[in-house]
Amino acid sequence: MFRAEAWWTIALILTGAVGGLVYNWPAGATEQDSQSTIRQTAQHPDLIDESRGLTLTTENRHDATRVAPVQLESLRTGDRFLSGGNYIGAYQHYTKIRKQSDHSRDGSIQVRLGLASELAGFLEQSEGHYRSTIQSANATPIEKAWGLIGTARIWHSQGRLDEAISLLSELYLMYGTEAYPTEIRLPINRLLVECLQQRYLKRANDTDKRLPPVQYYWGNTWIDPVLSDAVTLPADRPAAAESKLSVIQKPINDIALILVDAQLRHESLLKLTGDLAQAVDMKFETSPHARAALSGRSIRTDAHALPVSVLLDQALSPLNLVWQQNNGTVSILHDDELDPLMQDRLEMDRIQRLLRQLQLNFNNGTERIAALMNDANNCFVLGTLESAANKYQAARDLKPMDELSALLYFNHATLEQTLHHREIALDKFYRALDQTLSPTLQASCYANIADLELTLGRPGKAIAAASRGLRMSADSDQSSENLMTLAIAYLVEGDPFSANRILFTHSASLTDPRSKRLASVIATFARYQAVGPTRGLQNEGERLVMALAAITPTDARNFVEHLILSRAFAAVGFRTKAIEHLSVATNLVEGGYWENRSRLELSEVLFEASELERANEAVETILQTADVAFEARVRLLDAQIKLGLGRYADCEAICTRLLKLPLDTDSKKQALDLMGQSYQAMDKHYSAALCFAGLMPESASDIPSDHAKQTR
Repeated sequence: MFRAEAWWTIALILTGAVGGLVYNWPAGATEQDSQSTIRQTAQHPDLIDESRGLTLTTENRHDATRVAPVQLESLRTGDRFLSGGNYIGAYQHYTKIRKQSDHSRDGSIQVRLGLASELAGFLEQSEGHYRSTIQSANATPIEKAWGLIGTARIWHSQGRLDEAISLLSELYLMYGTEAYPTEIRLPINRLLVECLQQRYLKRANDTDKRLPPVQYYWGNTWIDPVLSDAVTLPADRPAAAESKLSVIQKPINDIALILVDAQLRHESLLKLTGDLAQAVDMKFETSPHARAALSGRSIRTDAHALPVSVLLDQALSPLNLVWQQNNGTVSILHDDELDPLMQDRLEMDRIQRLLRQLQLNFNNGTERIAALMNDANNCFVLGTLESAANKYQAARDLKPMDELSALLYFNHATLEQTLHHREIALDKFYRALDQTLSPTLQASCYANIADLELTLGRPGKAIAAASRGLRMSADSDQSSENLMTLAIAYLVEGDPFSANRILFTHSASLTDPRSKRLASVIATFARYQAVGPTRGLQNEGERLVMALAAITPTDARNFVEHLILSRAFAAVGFRTKAIEHLSVATNLVEGGYWENRSRLELSEVLFEASELERANEAVETILQTADVAFEARVRLLDAQIKLGLGRYADCEAICTRLLKLPLDTDSKKQALDLMGQSYQAMDKHYSAALCFAGLMPESASDIPSDHAKQTR
């Protein structure tokens, strides 16, 4: 028994050992056979078994026969990573493929590596991959085009706008006809406009030029066309092909309306200007500085029905040259020969021309709406408000969706706010809020809503909107804007404690010197209102004076900021400064809740400063509007001014009319006191005594109201 069990045990152990060896035996022979099969099918395409794996037709890929199906499937796996947003995973996957494959697909893989690293935020690494694609001998023309466009995108992201514009201008002319796929032409058109627009805005910000706070639509990077095999380029024209330049439309001598066909290959720019002058029968003049820049430079273009103005824009831009037309003469100049204002104007003209081309060439869907909205934004920037309003409405008629619709509502609302159509602007800002998911746009909407609600005399709603905007602010500028509006709204609402608290809590949001100076005044003024003037270390009056001393003339930019500064100056006795800011605030208000209230405050400060004639003019203006909201307060001030001017009969008549209104006890007592002083000045001492005793004289009660109107 013992021997049998031992044999069985040994047999089982041996069986397990043999099984383990078989299971773990290396598959080198199988791999070798597989690699042999791949090499055979690569050399003899007729041996490919189409029922297995993934293959490409030669129509889609010129090198499909050199790539194994398993490699293509692996490439598609990386594409799925990229489309799904896993950019790091896609980059690692493509890197692995590139190490394991031959050089036949270097162009395709390098483009994908560049796109993955670009979307992951590694811009320098991405630029290197795009350059490798352009330089690769195995890259197809479409892959090199993607590499060029990707390089321009990288430069744009890095802020190298001049370099990006130069490259994109050349690409615009190279791929300018409809023979090239939309997937190539559209990114070039769109990115060129974006670079030009952002360069214009950057220059405006550098020169402290105040621009309307409009939002531009910048397109997203297209991923699918880069990964698709269906996007191809037409065959290139032979190197020896003859250059052609012909005019196809010339309604008038305006190069913006003259259309040409231009198939040029390495054409001299100096020769091109001469050929254009001859073709369009116009005079072209080139300055010596511009001629030196044109000398030795050539151009390549393949364009159909292209305006001469756009052709010149793209041909001259890489050399820092511009053109101007004066009647039948076109002048070509260098940027250095123009003043900054002229440079900005010509730059904006170029942007507007490209936006029109974008609308004409891609007239369906989002691109046309975005181009039309950006065109309207530029009209707004240039001050042609009616044209901007018409274009905003035209873009709205095209029924935009999602974020583009929200941006359009926001920009249109900003225009209506500028035109003082406050209720319309408020409605559009709320519509923008309803359609956006962007916290940045939401914070901007809330900031504008709070400002409008404050201007409309609804500080409670302004507080609610500014509080939400402050919570959603994505950057310091938005936080500062919402914070300042919120603090001012608390002051207007009569809650100085909350104004001081909110500024103290969010003081880190104030990053620019202007906001810090204003916030210091508002916080100190809030404490001064709550505590009053005291002595010692807590003397808020001294602190308020010091805060006001730091204010510069340009710190206050809107009505409410001037209003608060005027109140702060008046509180510590600087009436001249108070009058100055309140006068500006009154001029900035056009109708609405604050129009007469600001004038009334101005009248009161003028009266306290003994500027009675100006105070009288301001009060007369208020009384002409027949605003009964605060008639008693206005007429009491009017009576005081008339008494100060020595017009006692007018003062007595105003008080008589005032006493017929429903007044509180204090106002009635003040009116009788003013009437008594008038009677006393007119030597009617008995009537004056009755007034000082709180009684209405009979002679005064018999005066008809019509007579009061005449005497006033």
